[in-house]
Amino acid sequence: MLQLSRFNTYHHGLVPKKAVVFNTLTRSISVLAEDLASSLEASQATSAAIPKGLTREEAAELEKCGCLIPRGFDEAKKLQHGIHQVRFQTAGMQLQILFSSRCNFACEYCYQDLLTSTNDMSMEQWKLVQSYLYNTVLTTGLKRIDAILFGGEPLVNPQVVLEAARGLKGLESHGTVARNILITNGALLSDNLLSEFGDSLDTVQITVDGPQDRHDRLRHYSDGRGTYDEVLQALIRAAEAAIPNVMIRINLQLEDIDLVRGFVASLSNTLQNPERFRMSFSKIAPPQSERYGSSEAPYDLEGINDIAALQADAVRYGFALPPYSFFSGSCTATRSLNMVVDQDLHVFKCFLQMPDRVCAEFSKGGPLRILDDKWYDLVNLIPECVYDCVYGPICGGGCPLANFTEKRGTEECEFREYTAATILPVLSSRVPTIAE
Repeated sequence: MLQLSRFNTYHHGLVPKKAVVFNTLTRSISVLAEDLASSLEASQATSAAIPKGLTREEAAELEKCGCLIPRGFDEAKKLQHGIHQVRFQTAGMQLQILFSSRCNFACEYCYQDLLTSTNDMSMEQWKLVQSYLYNTVLTTGLKRIDAILFGGEPLVNPQVVLEAARGLKGLESHGTVARNILITNGALLSDNLLSEFGDSLDTVQITVDGPQDRHDRLRHYSDGRGTYDEVLQALIRAAEAAIPNVMIRINLQLEDIDLVRGFVASLSNTLQNPERFRMSFSKIAPPQSERYGSSEAPYDLEGINDIAALQADAVRYGFALPPYSFFSGSCTATRSLNMVVDQDLHVFKCFLQMPDRVCAEFSKGGPLRILDDKWYDLVNLIPECVYDCVYGPICGGGCPLANFTEKRGTEECEFREYTAATILPVLSSRVPTIAE
């Protein structure tokens, strides 16, 4: 005997005369006849009993995808097991490294107003981080590092960034794959520097904030000179240098969505090969002093569905999705090995804690020294709503630092809306191929 999974979500209108069933626990995507999907959706809303008329073949396929489960099977236990596997595994880690808080741009909306240090990470400091990584590889069997190289503008400290990128790739001789992600404004990313990086970069992310007049108004030098032309050329250089993933980030205000949509359509023609570029969108955030000063992060979801629709439009214009998964599960700060390291070697569990809540520090030749038990709170916390919400397996209860717990687990939960919206562009890009 079978019953419907509590984690099935239903999506209509993505494929003519069909509907999509996406299971958030197994991440499976099934394309079904519209009437069958509607029947399943109605049954799930009332009882989880399987509607009559489902053929044996259809039932077998849906069971294989996890959309149907044995009657009485407790999916919460399977979910809890999966969360523990992800959080406490030692096969992979995400490392965010801030090489400098200095920047050669003077962007109007820069959120890093609390990062006042003018220090750059020195070569000796990087070597201490590298030593820790090598020890971690040897003691845990670490197989993958996703390293985010950022700032400020990281390329104001180019030699240390180069050494870091090469050193991380050097871990591959120990069986550890490093995926290096450089987040830069692009102005300092010259042909010579790209040549020096060689094959040590897997992703380069550069921000282009819409048409030239809008971009130059928001992202300029301290003397007011615009940066659009330099940034666009940097994108083209990165693509020509055979960087595997070249990502365009667009920061926007909700009132500019239609303007940005037109720009995306125009840019797809300007670049001629938009499929070579990935694209992501984000609302312009308040500065750290407003959002993160108290280690609390109010989560503003106004317009999230409009931004998700814009992401789906970018896919239709030929741009690829970002190289990370929207379905990867709970906040990366909840993974036991993940961390953020700033230019002064302060260690944080999450970048939202910067700069005031230092959680750990490196010790020469030894393990990480944990200074704040909040480090363990972030890893151990699993909100009860995760087990009851259809989106729980993906959002993991939302940002553990966010200031919205009074709505957690209700229909008004901010992360319920956020997760539902982020599913849309992924399904829009994958479903047509599956339907064929």
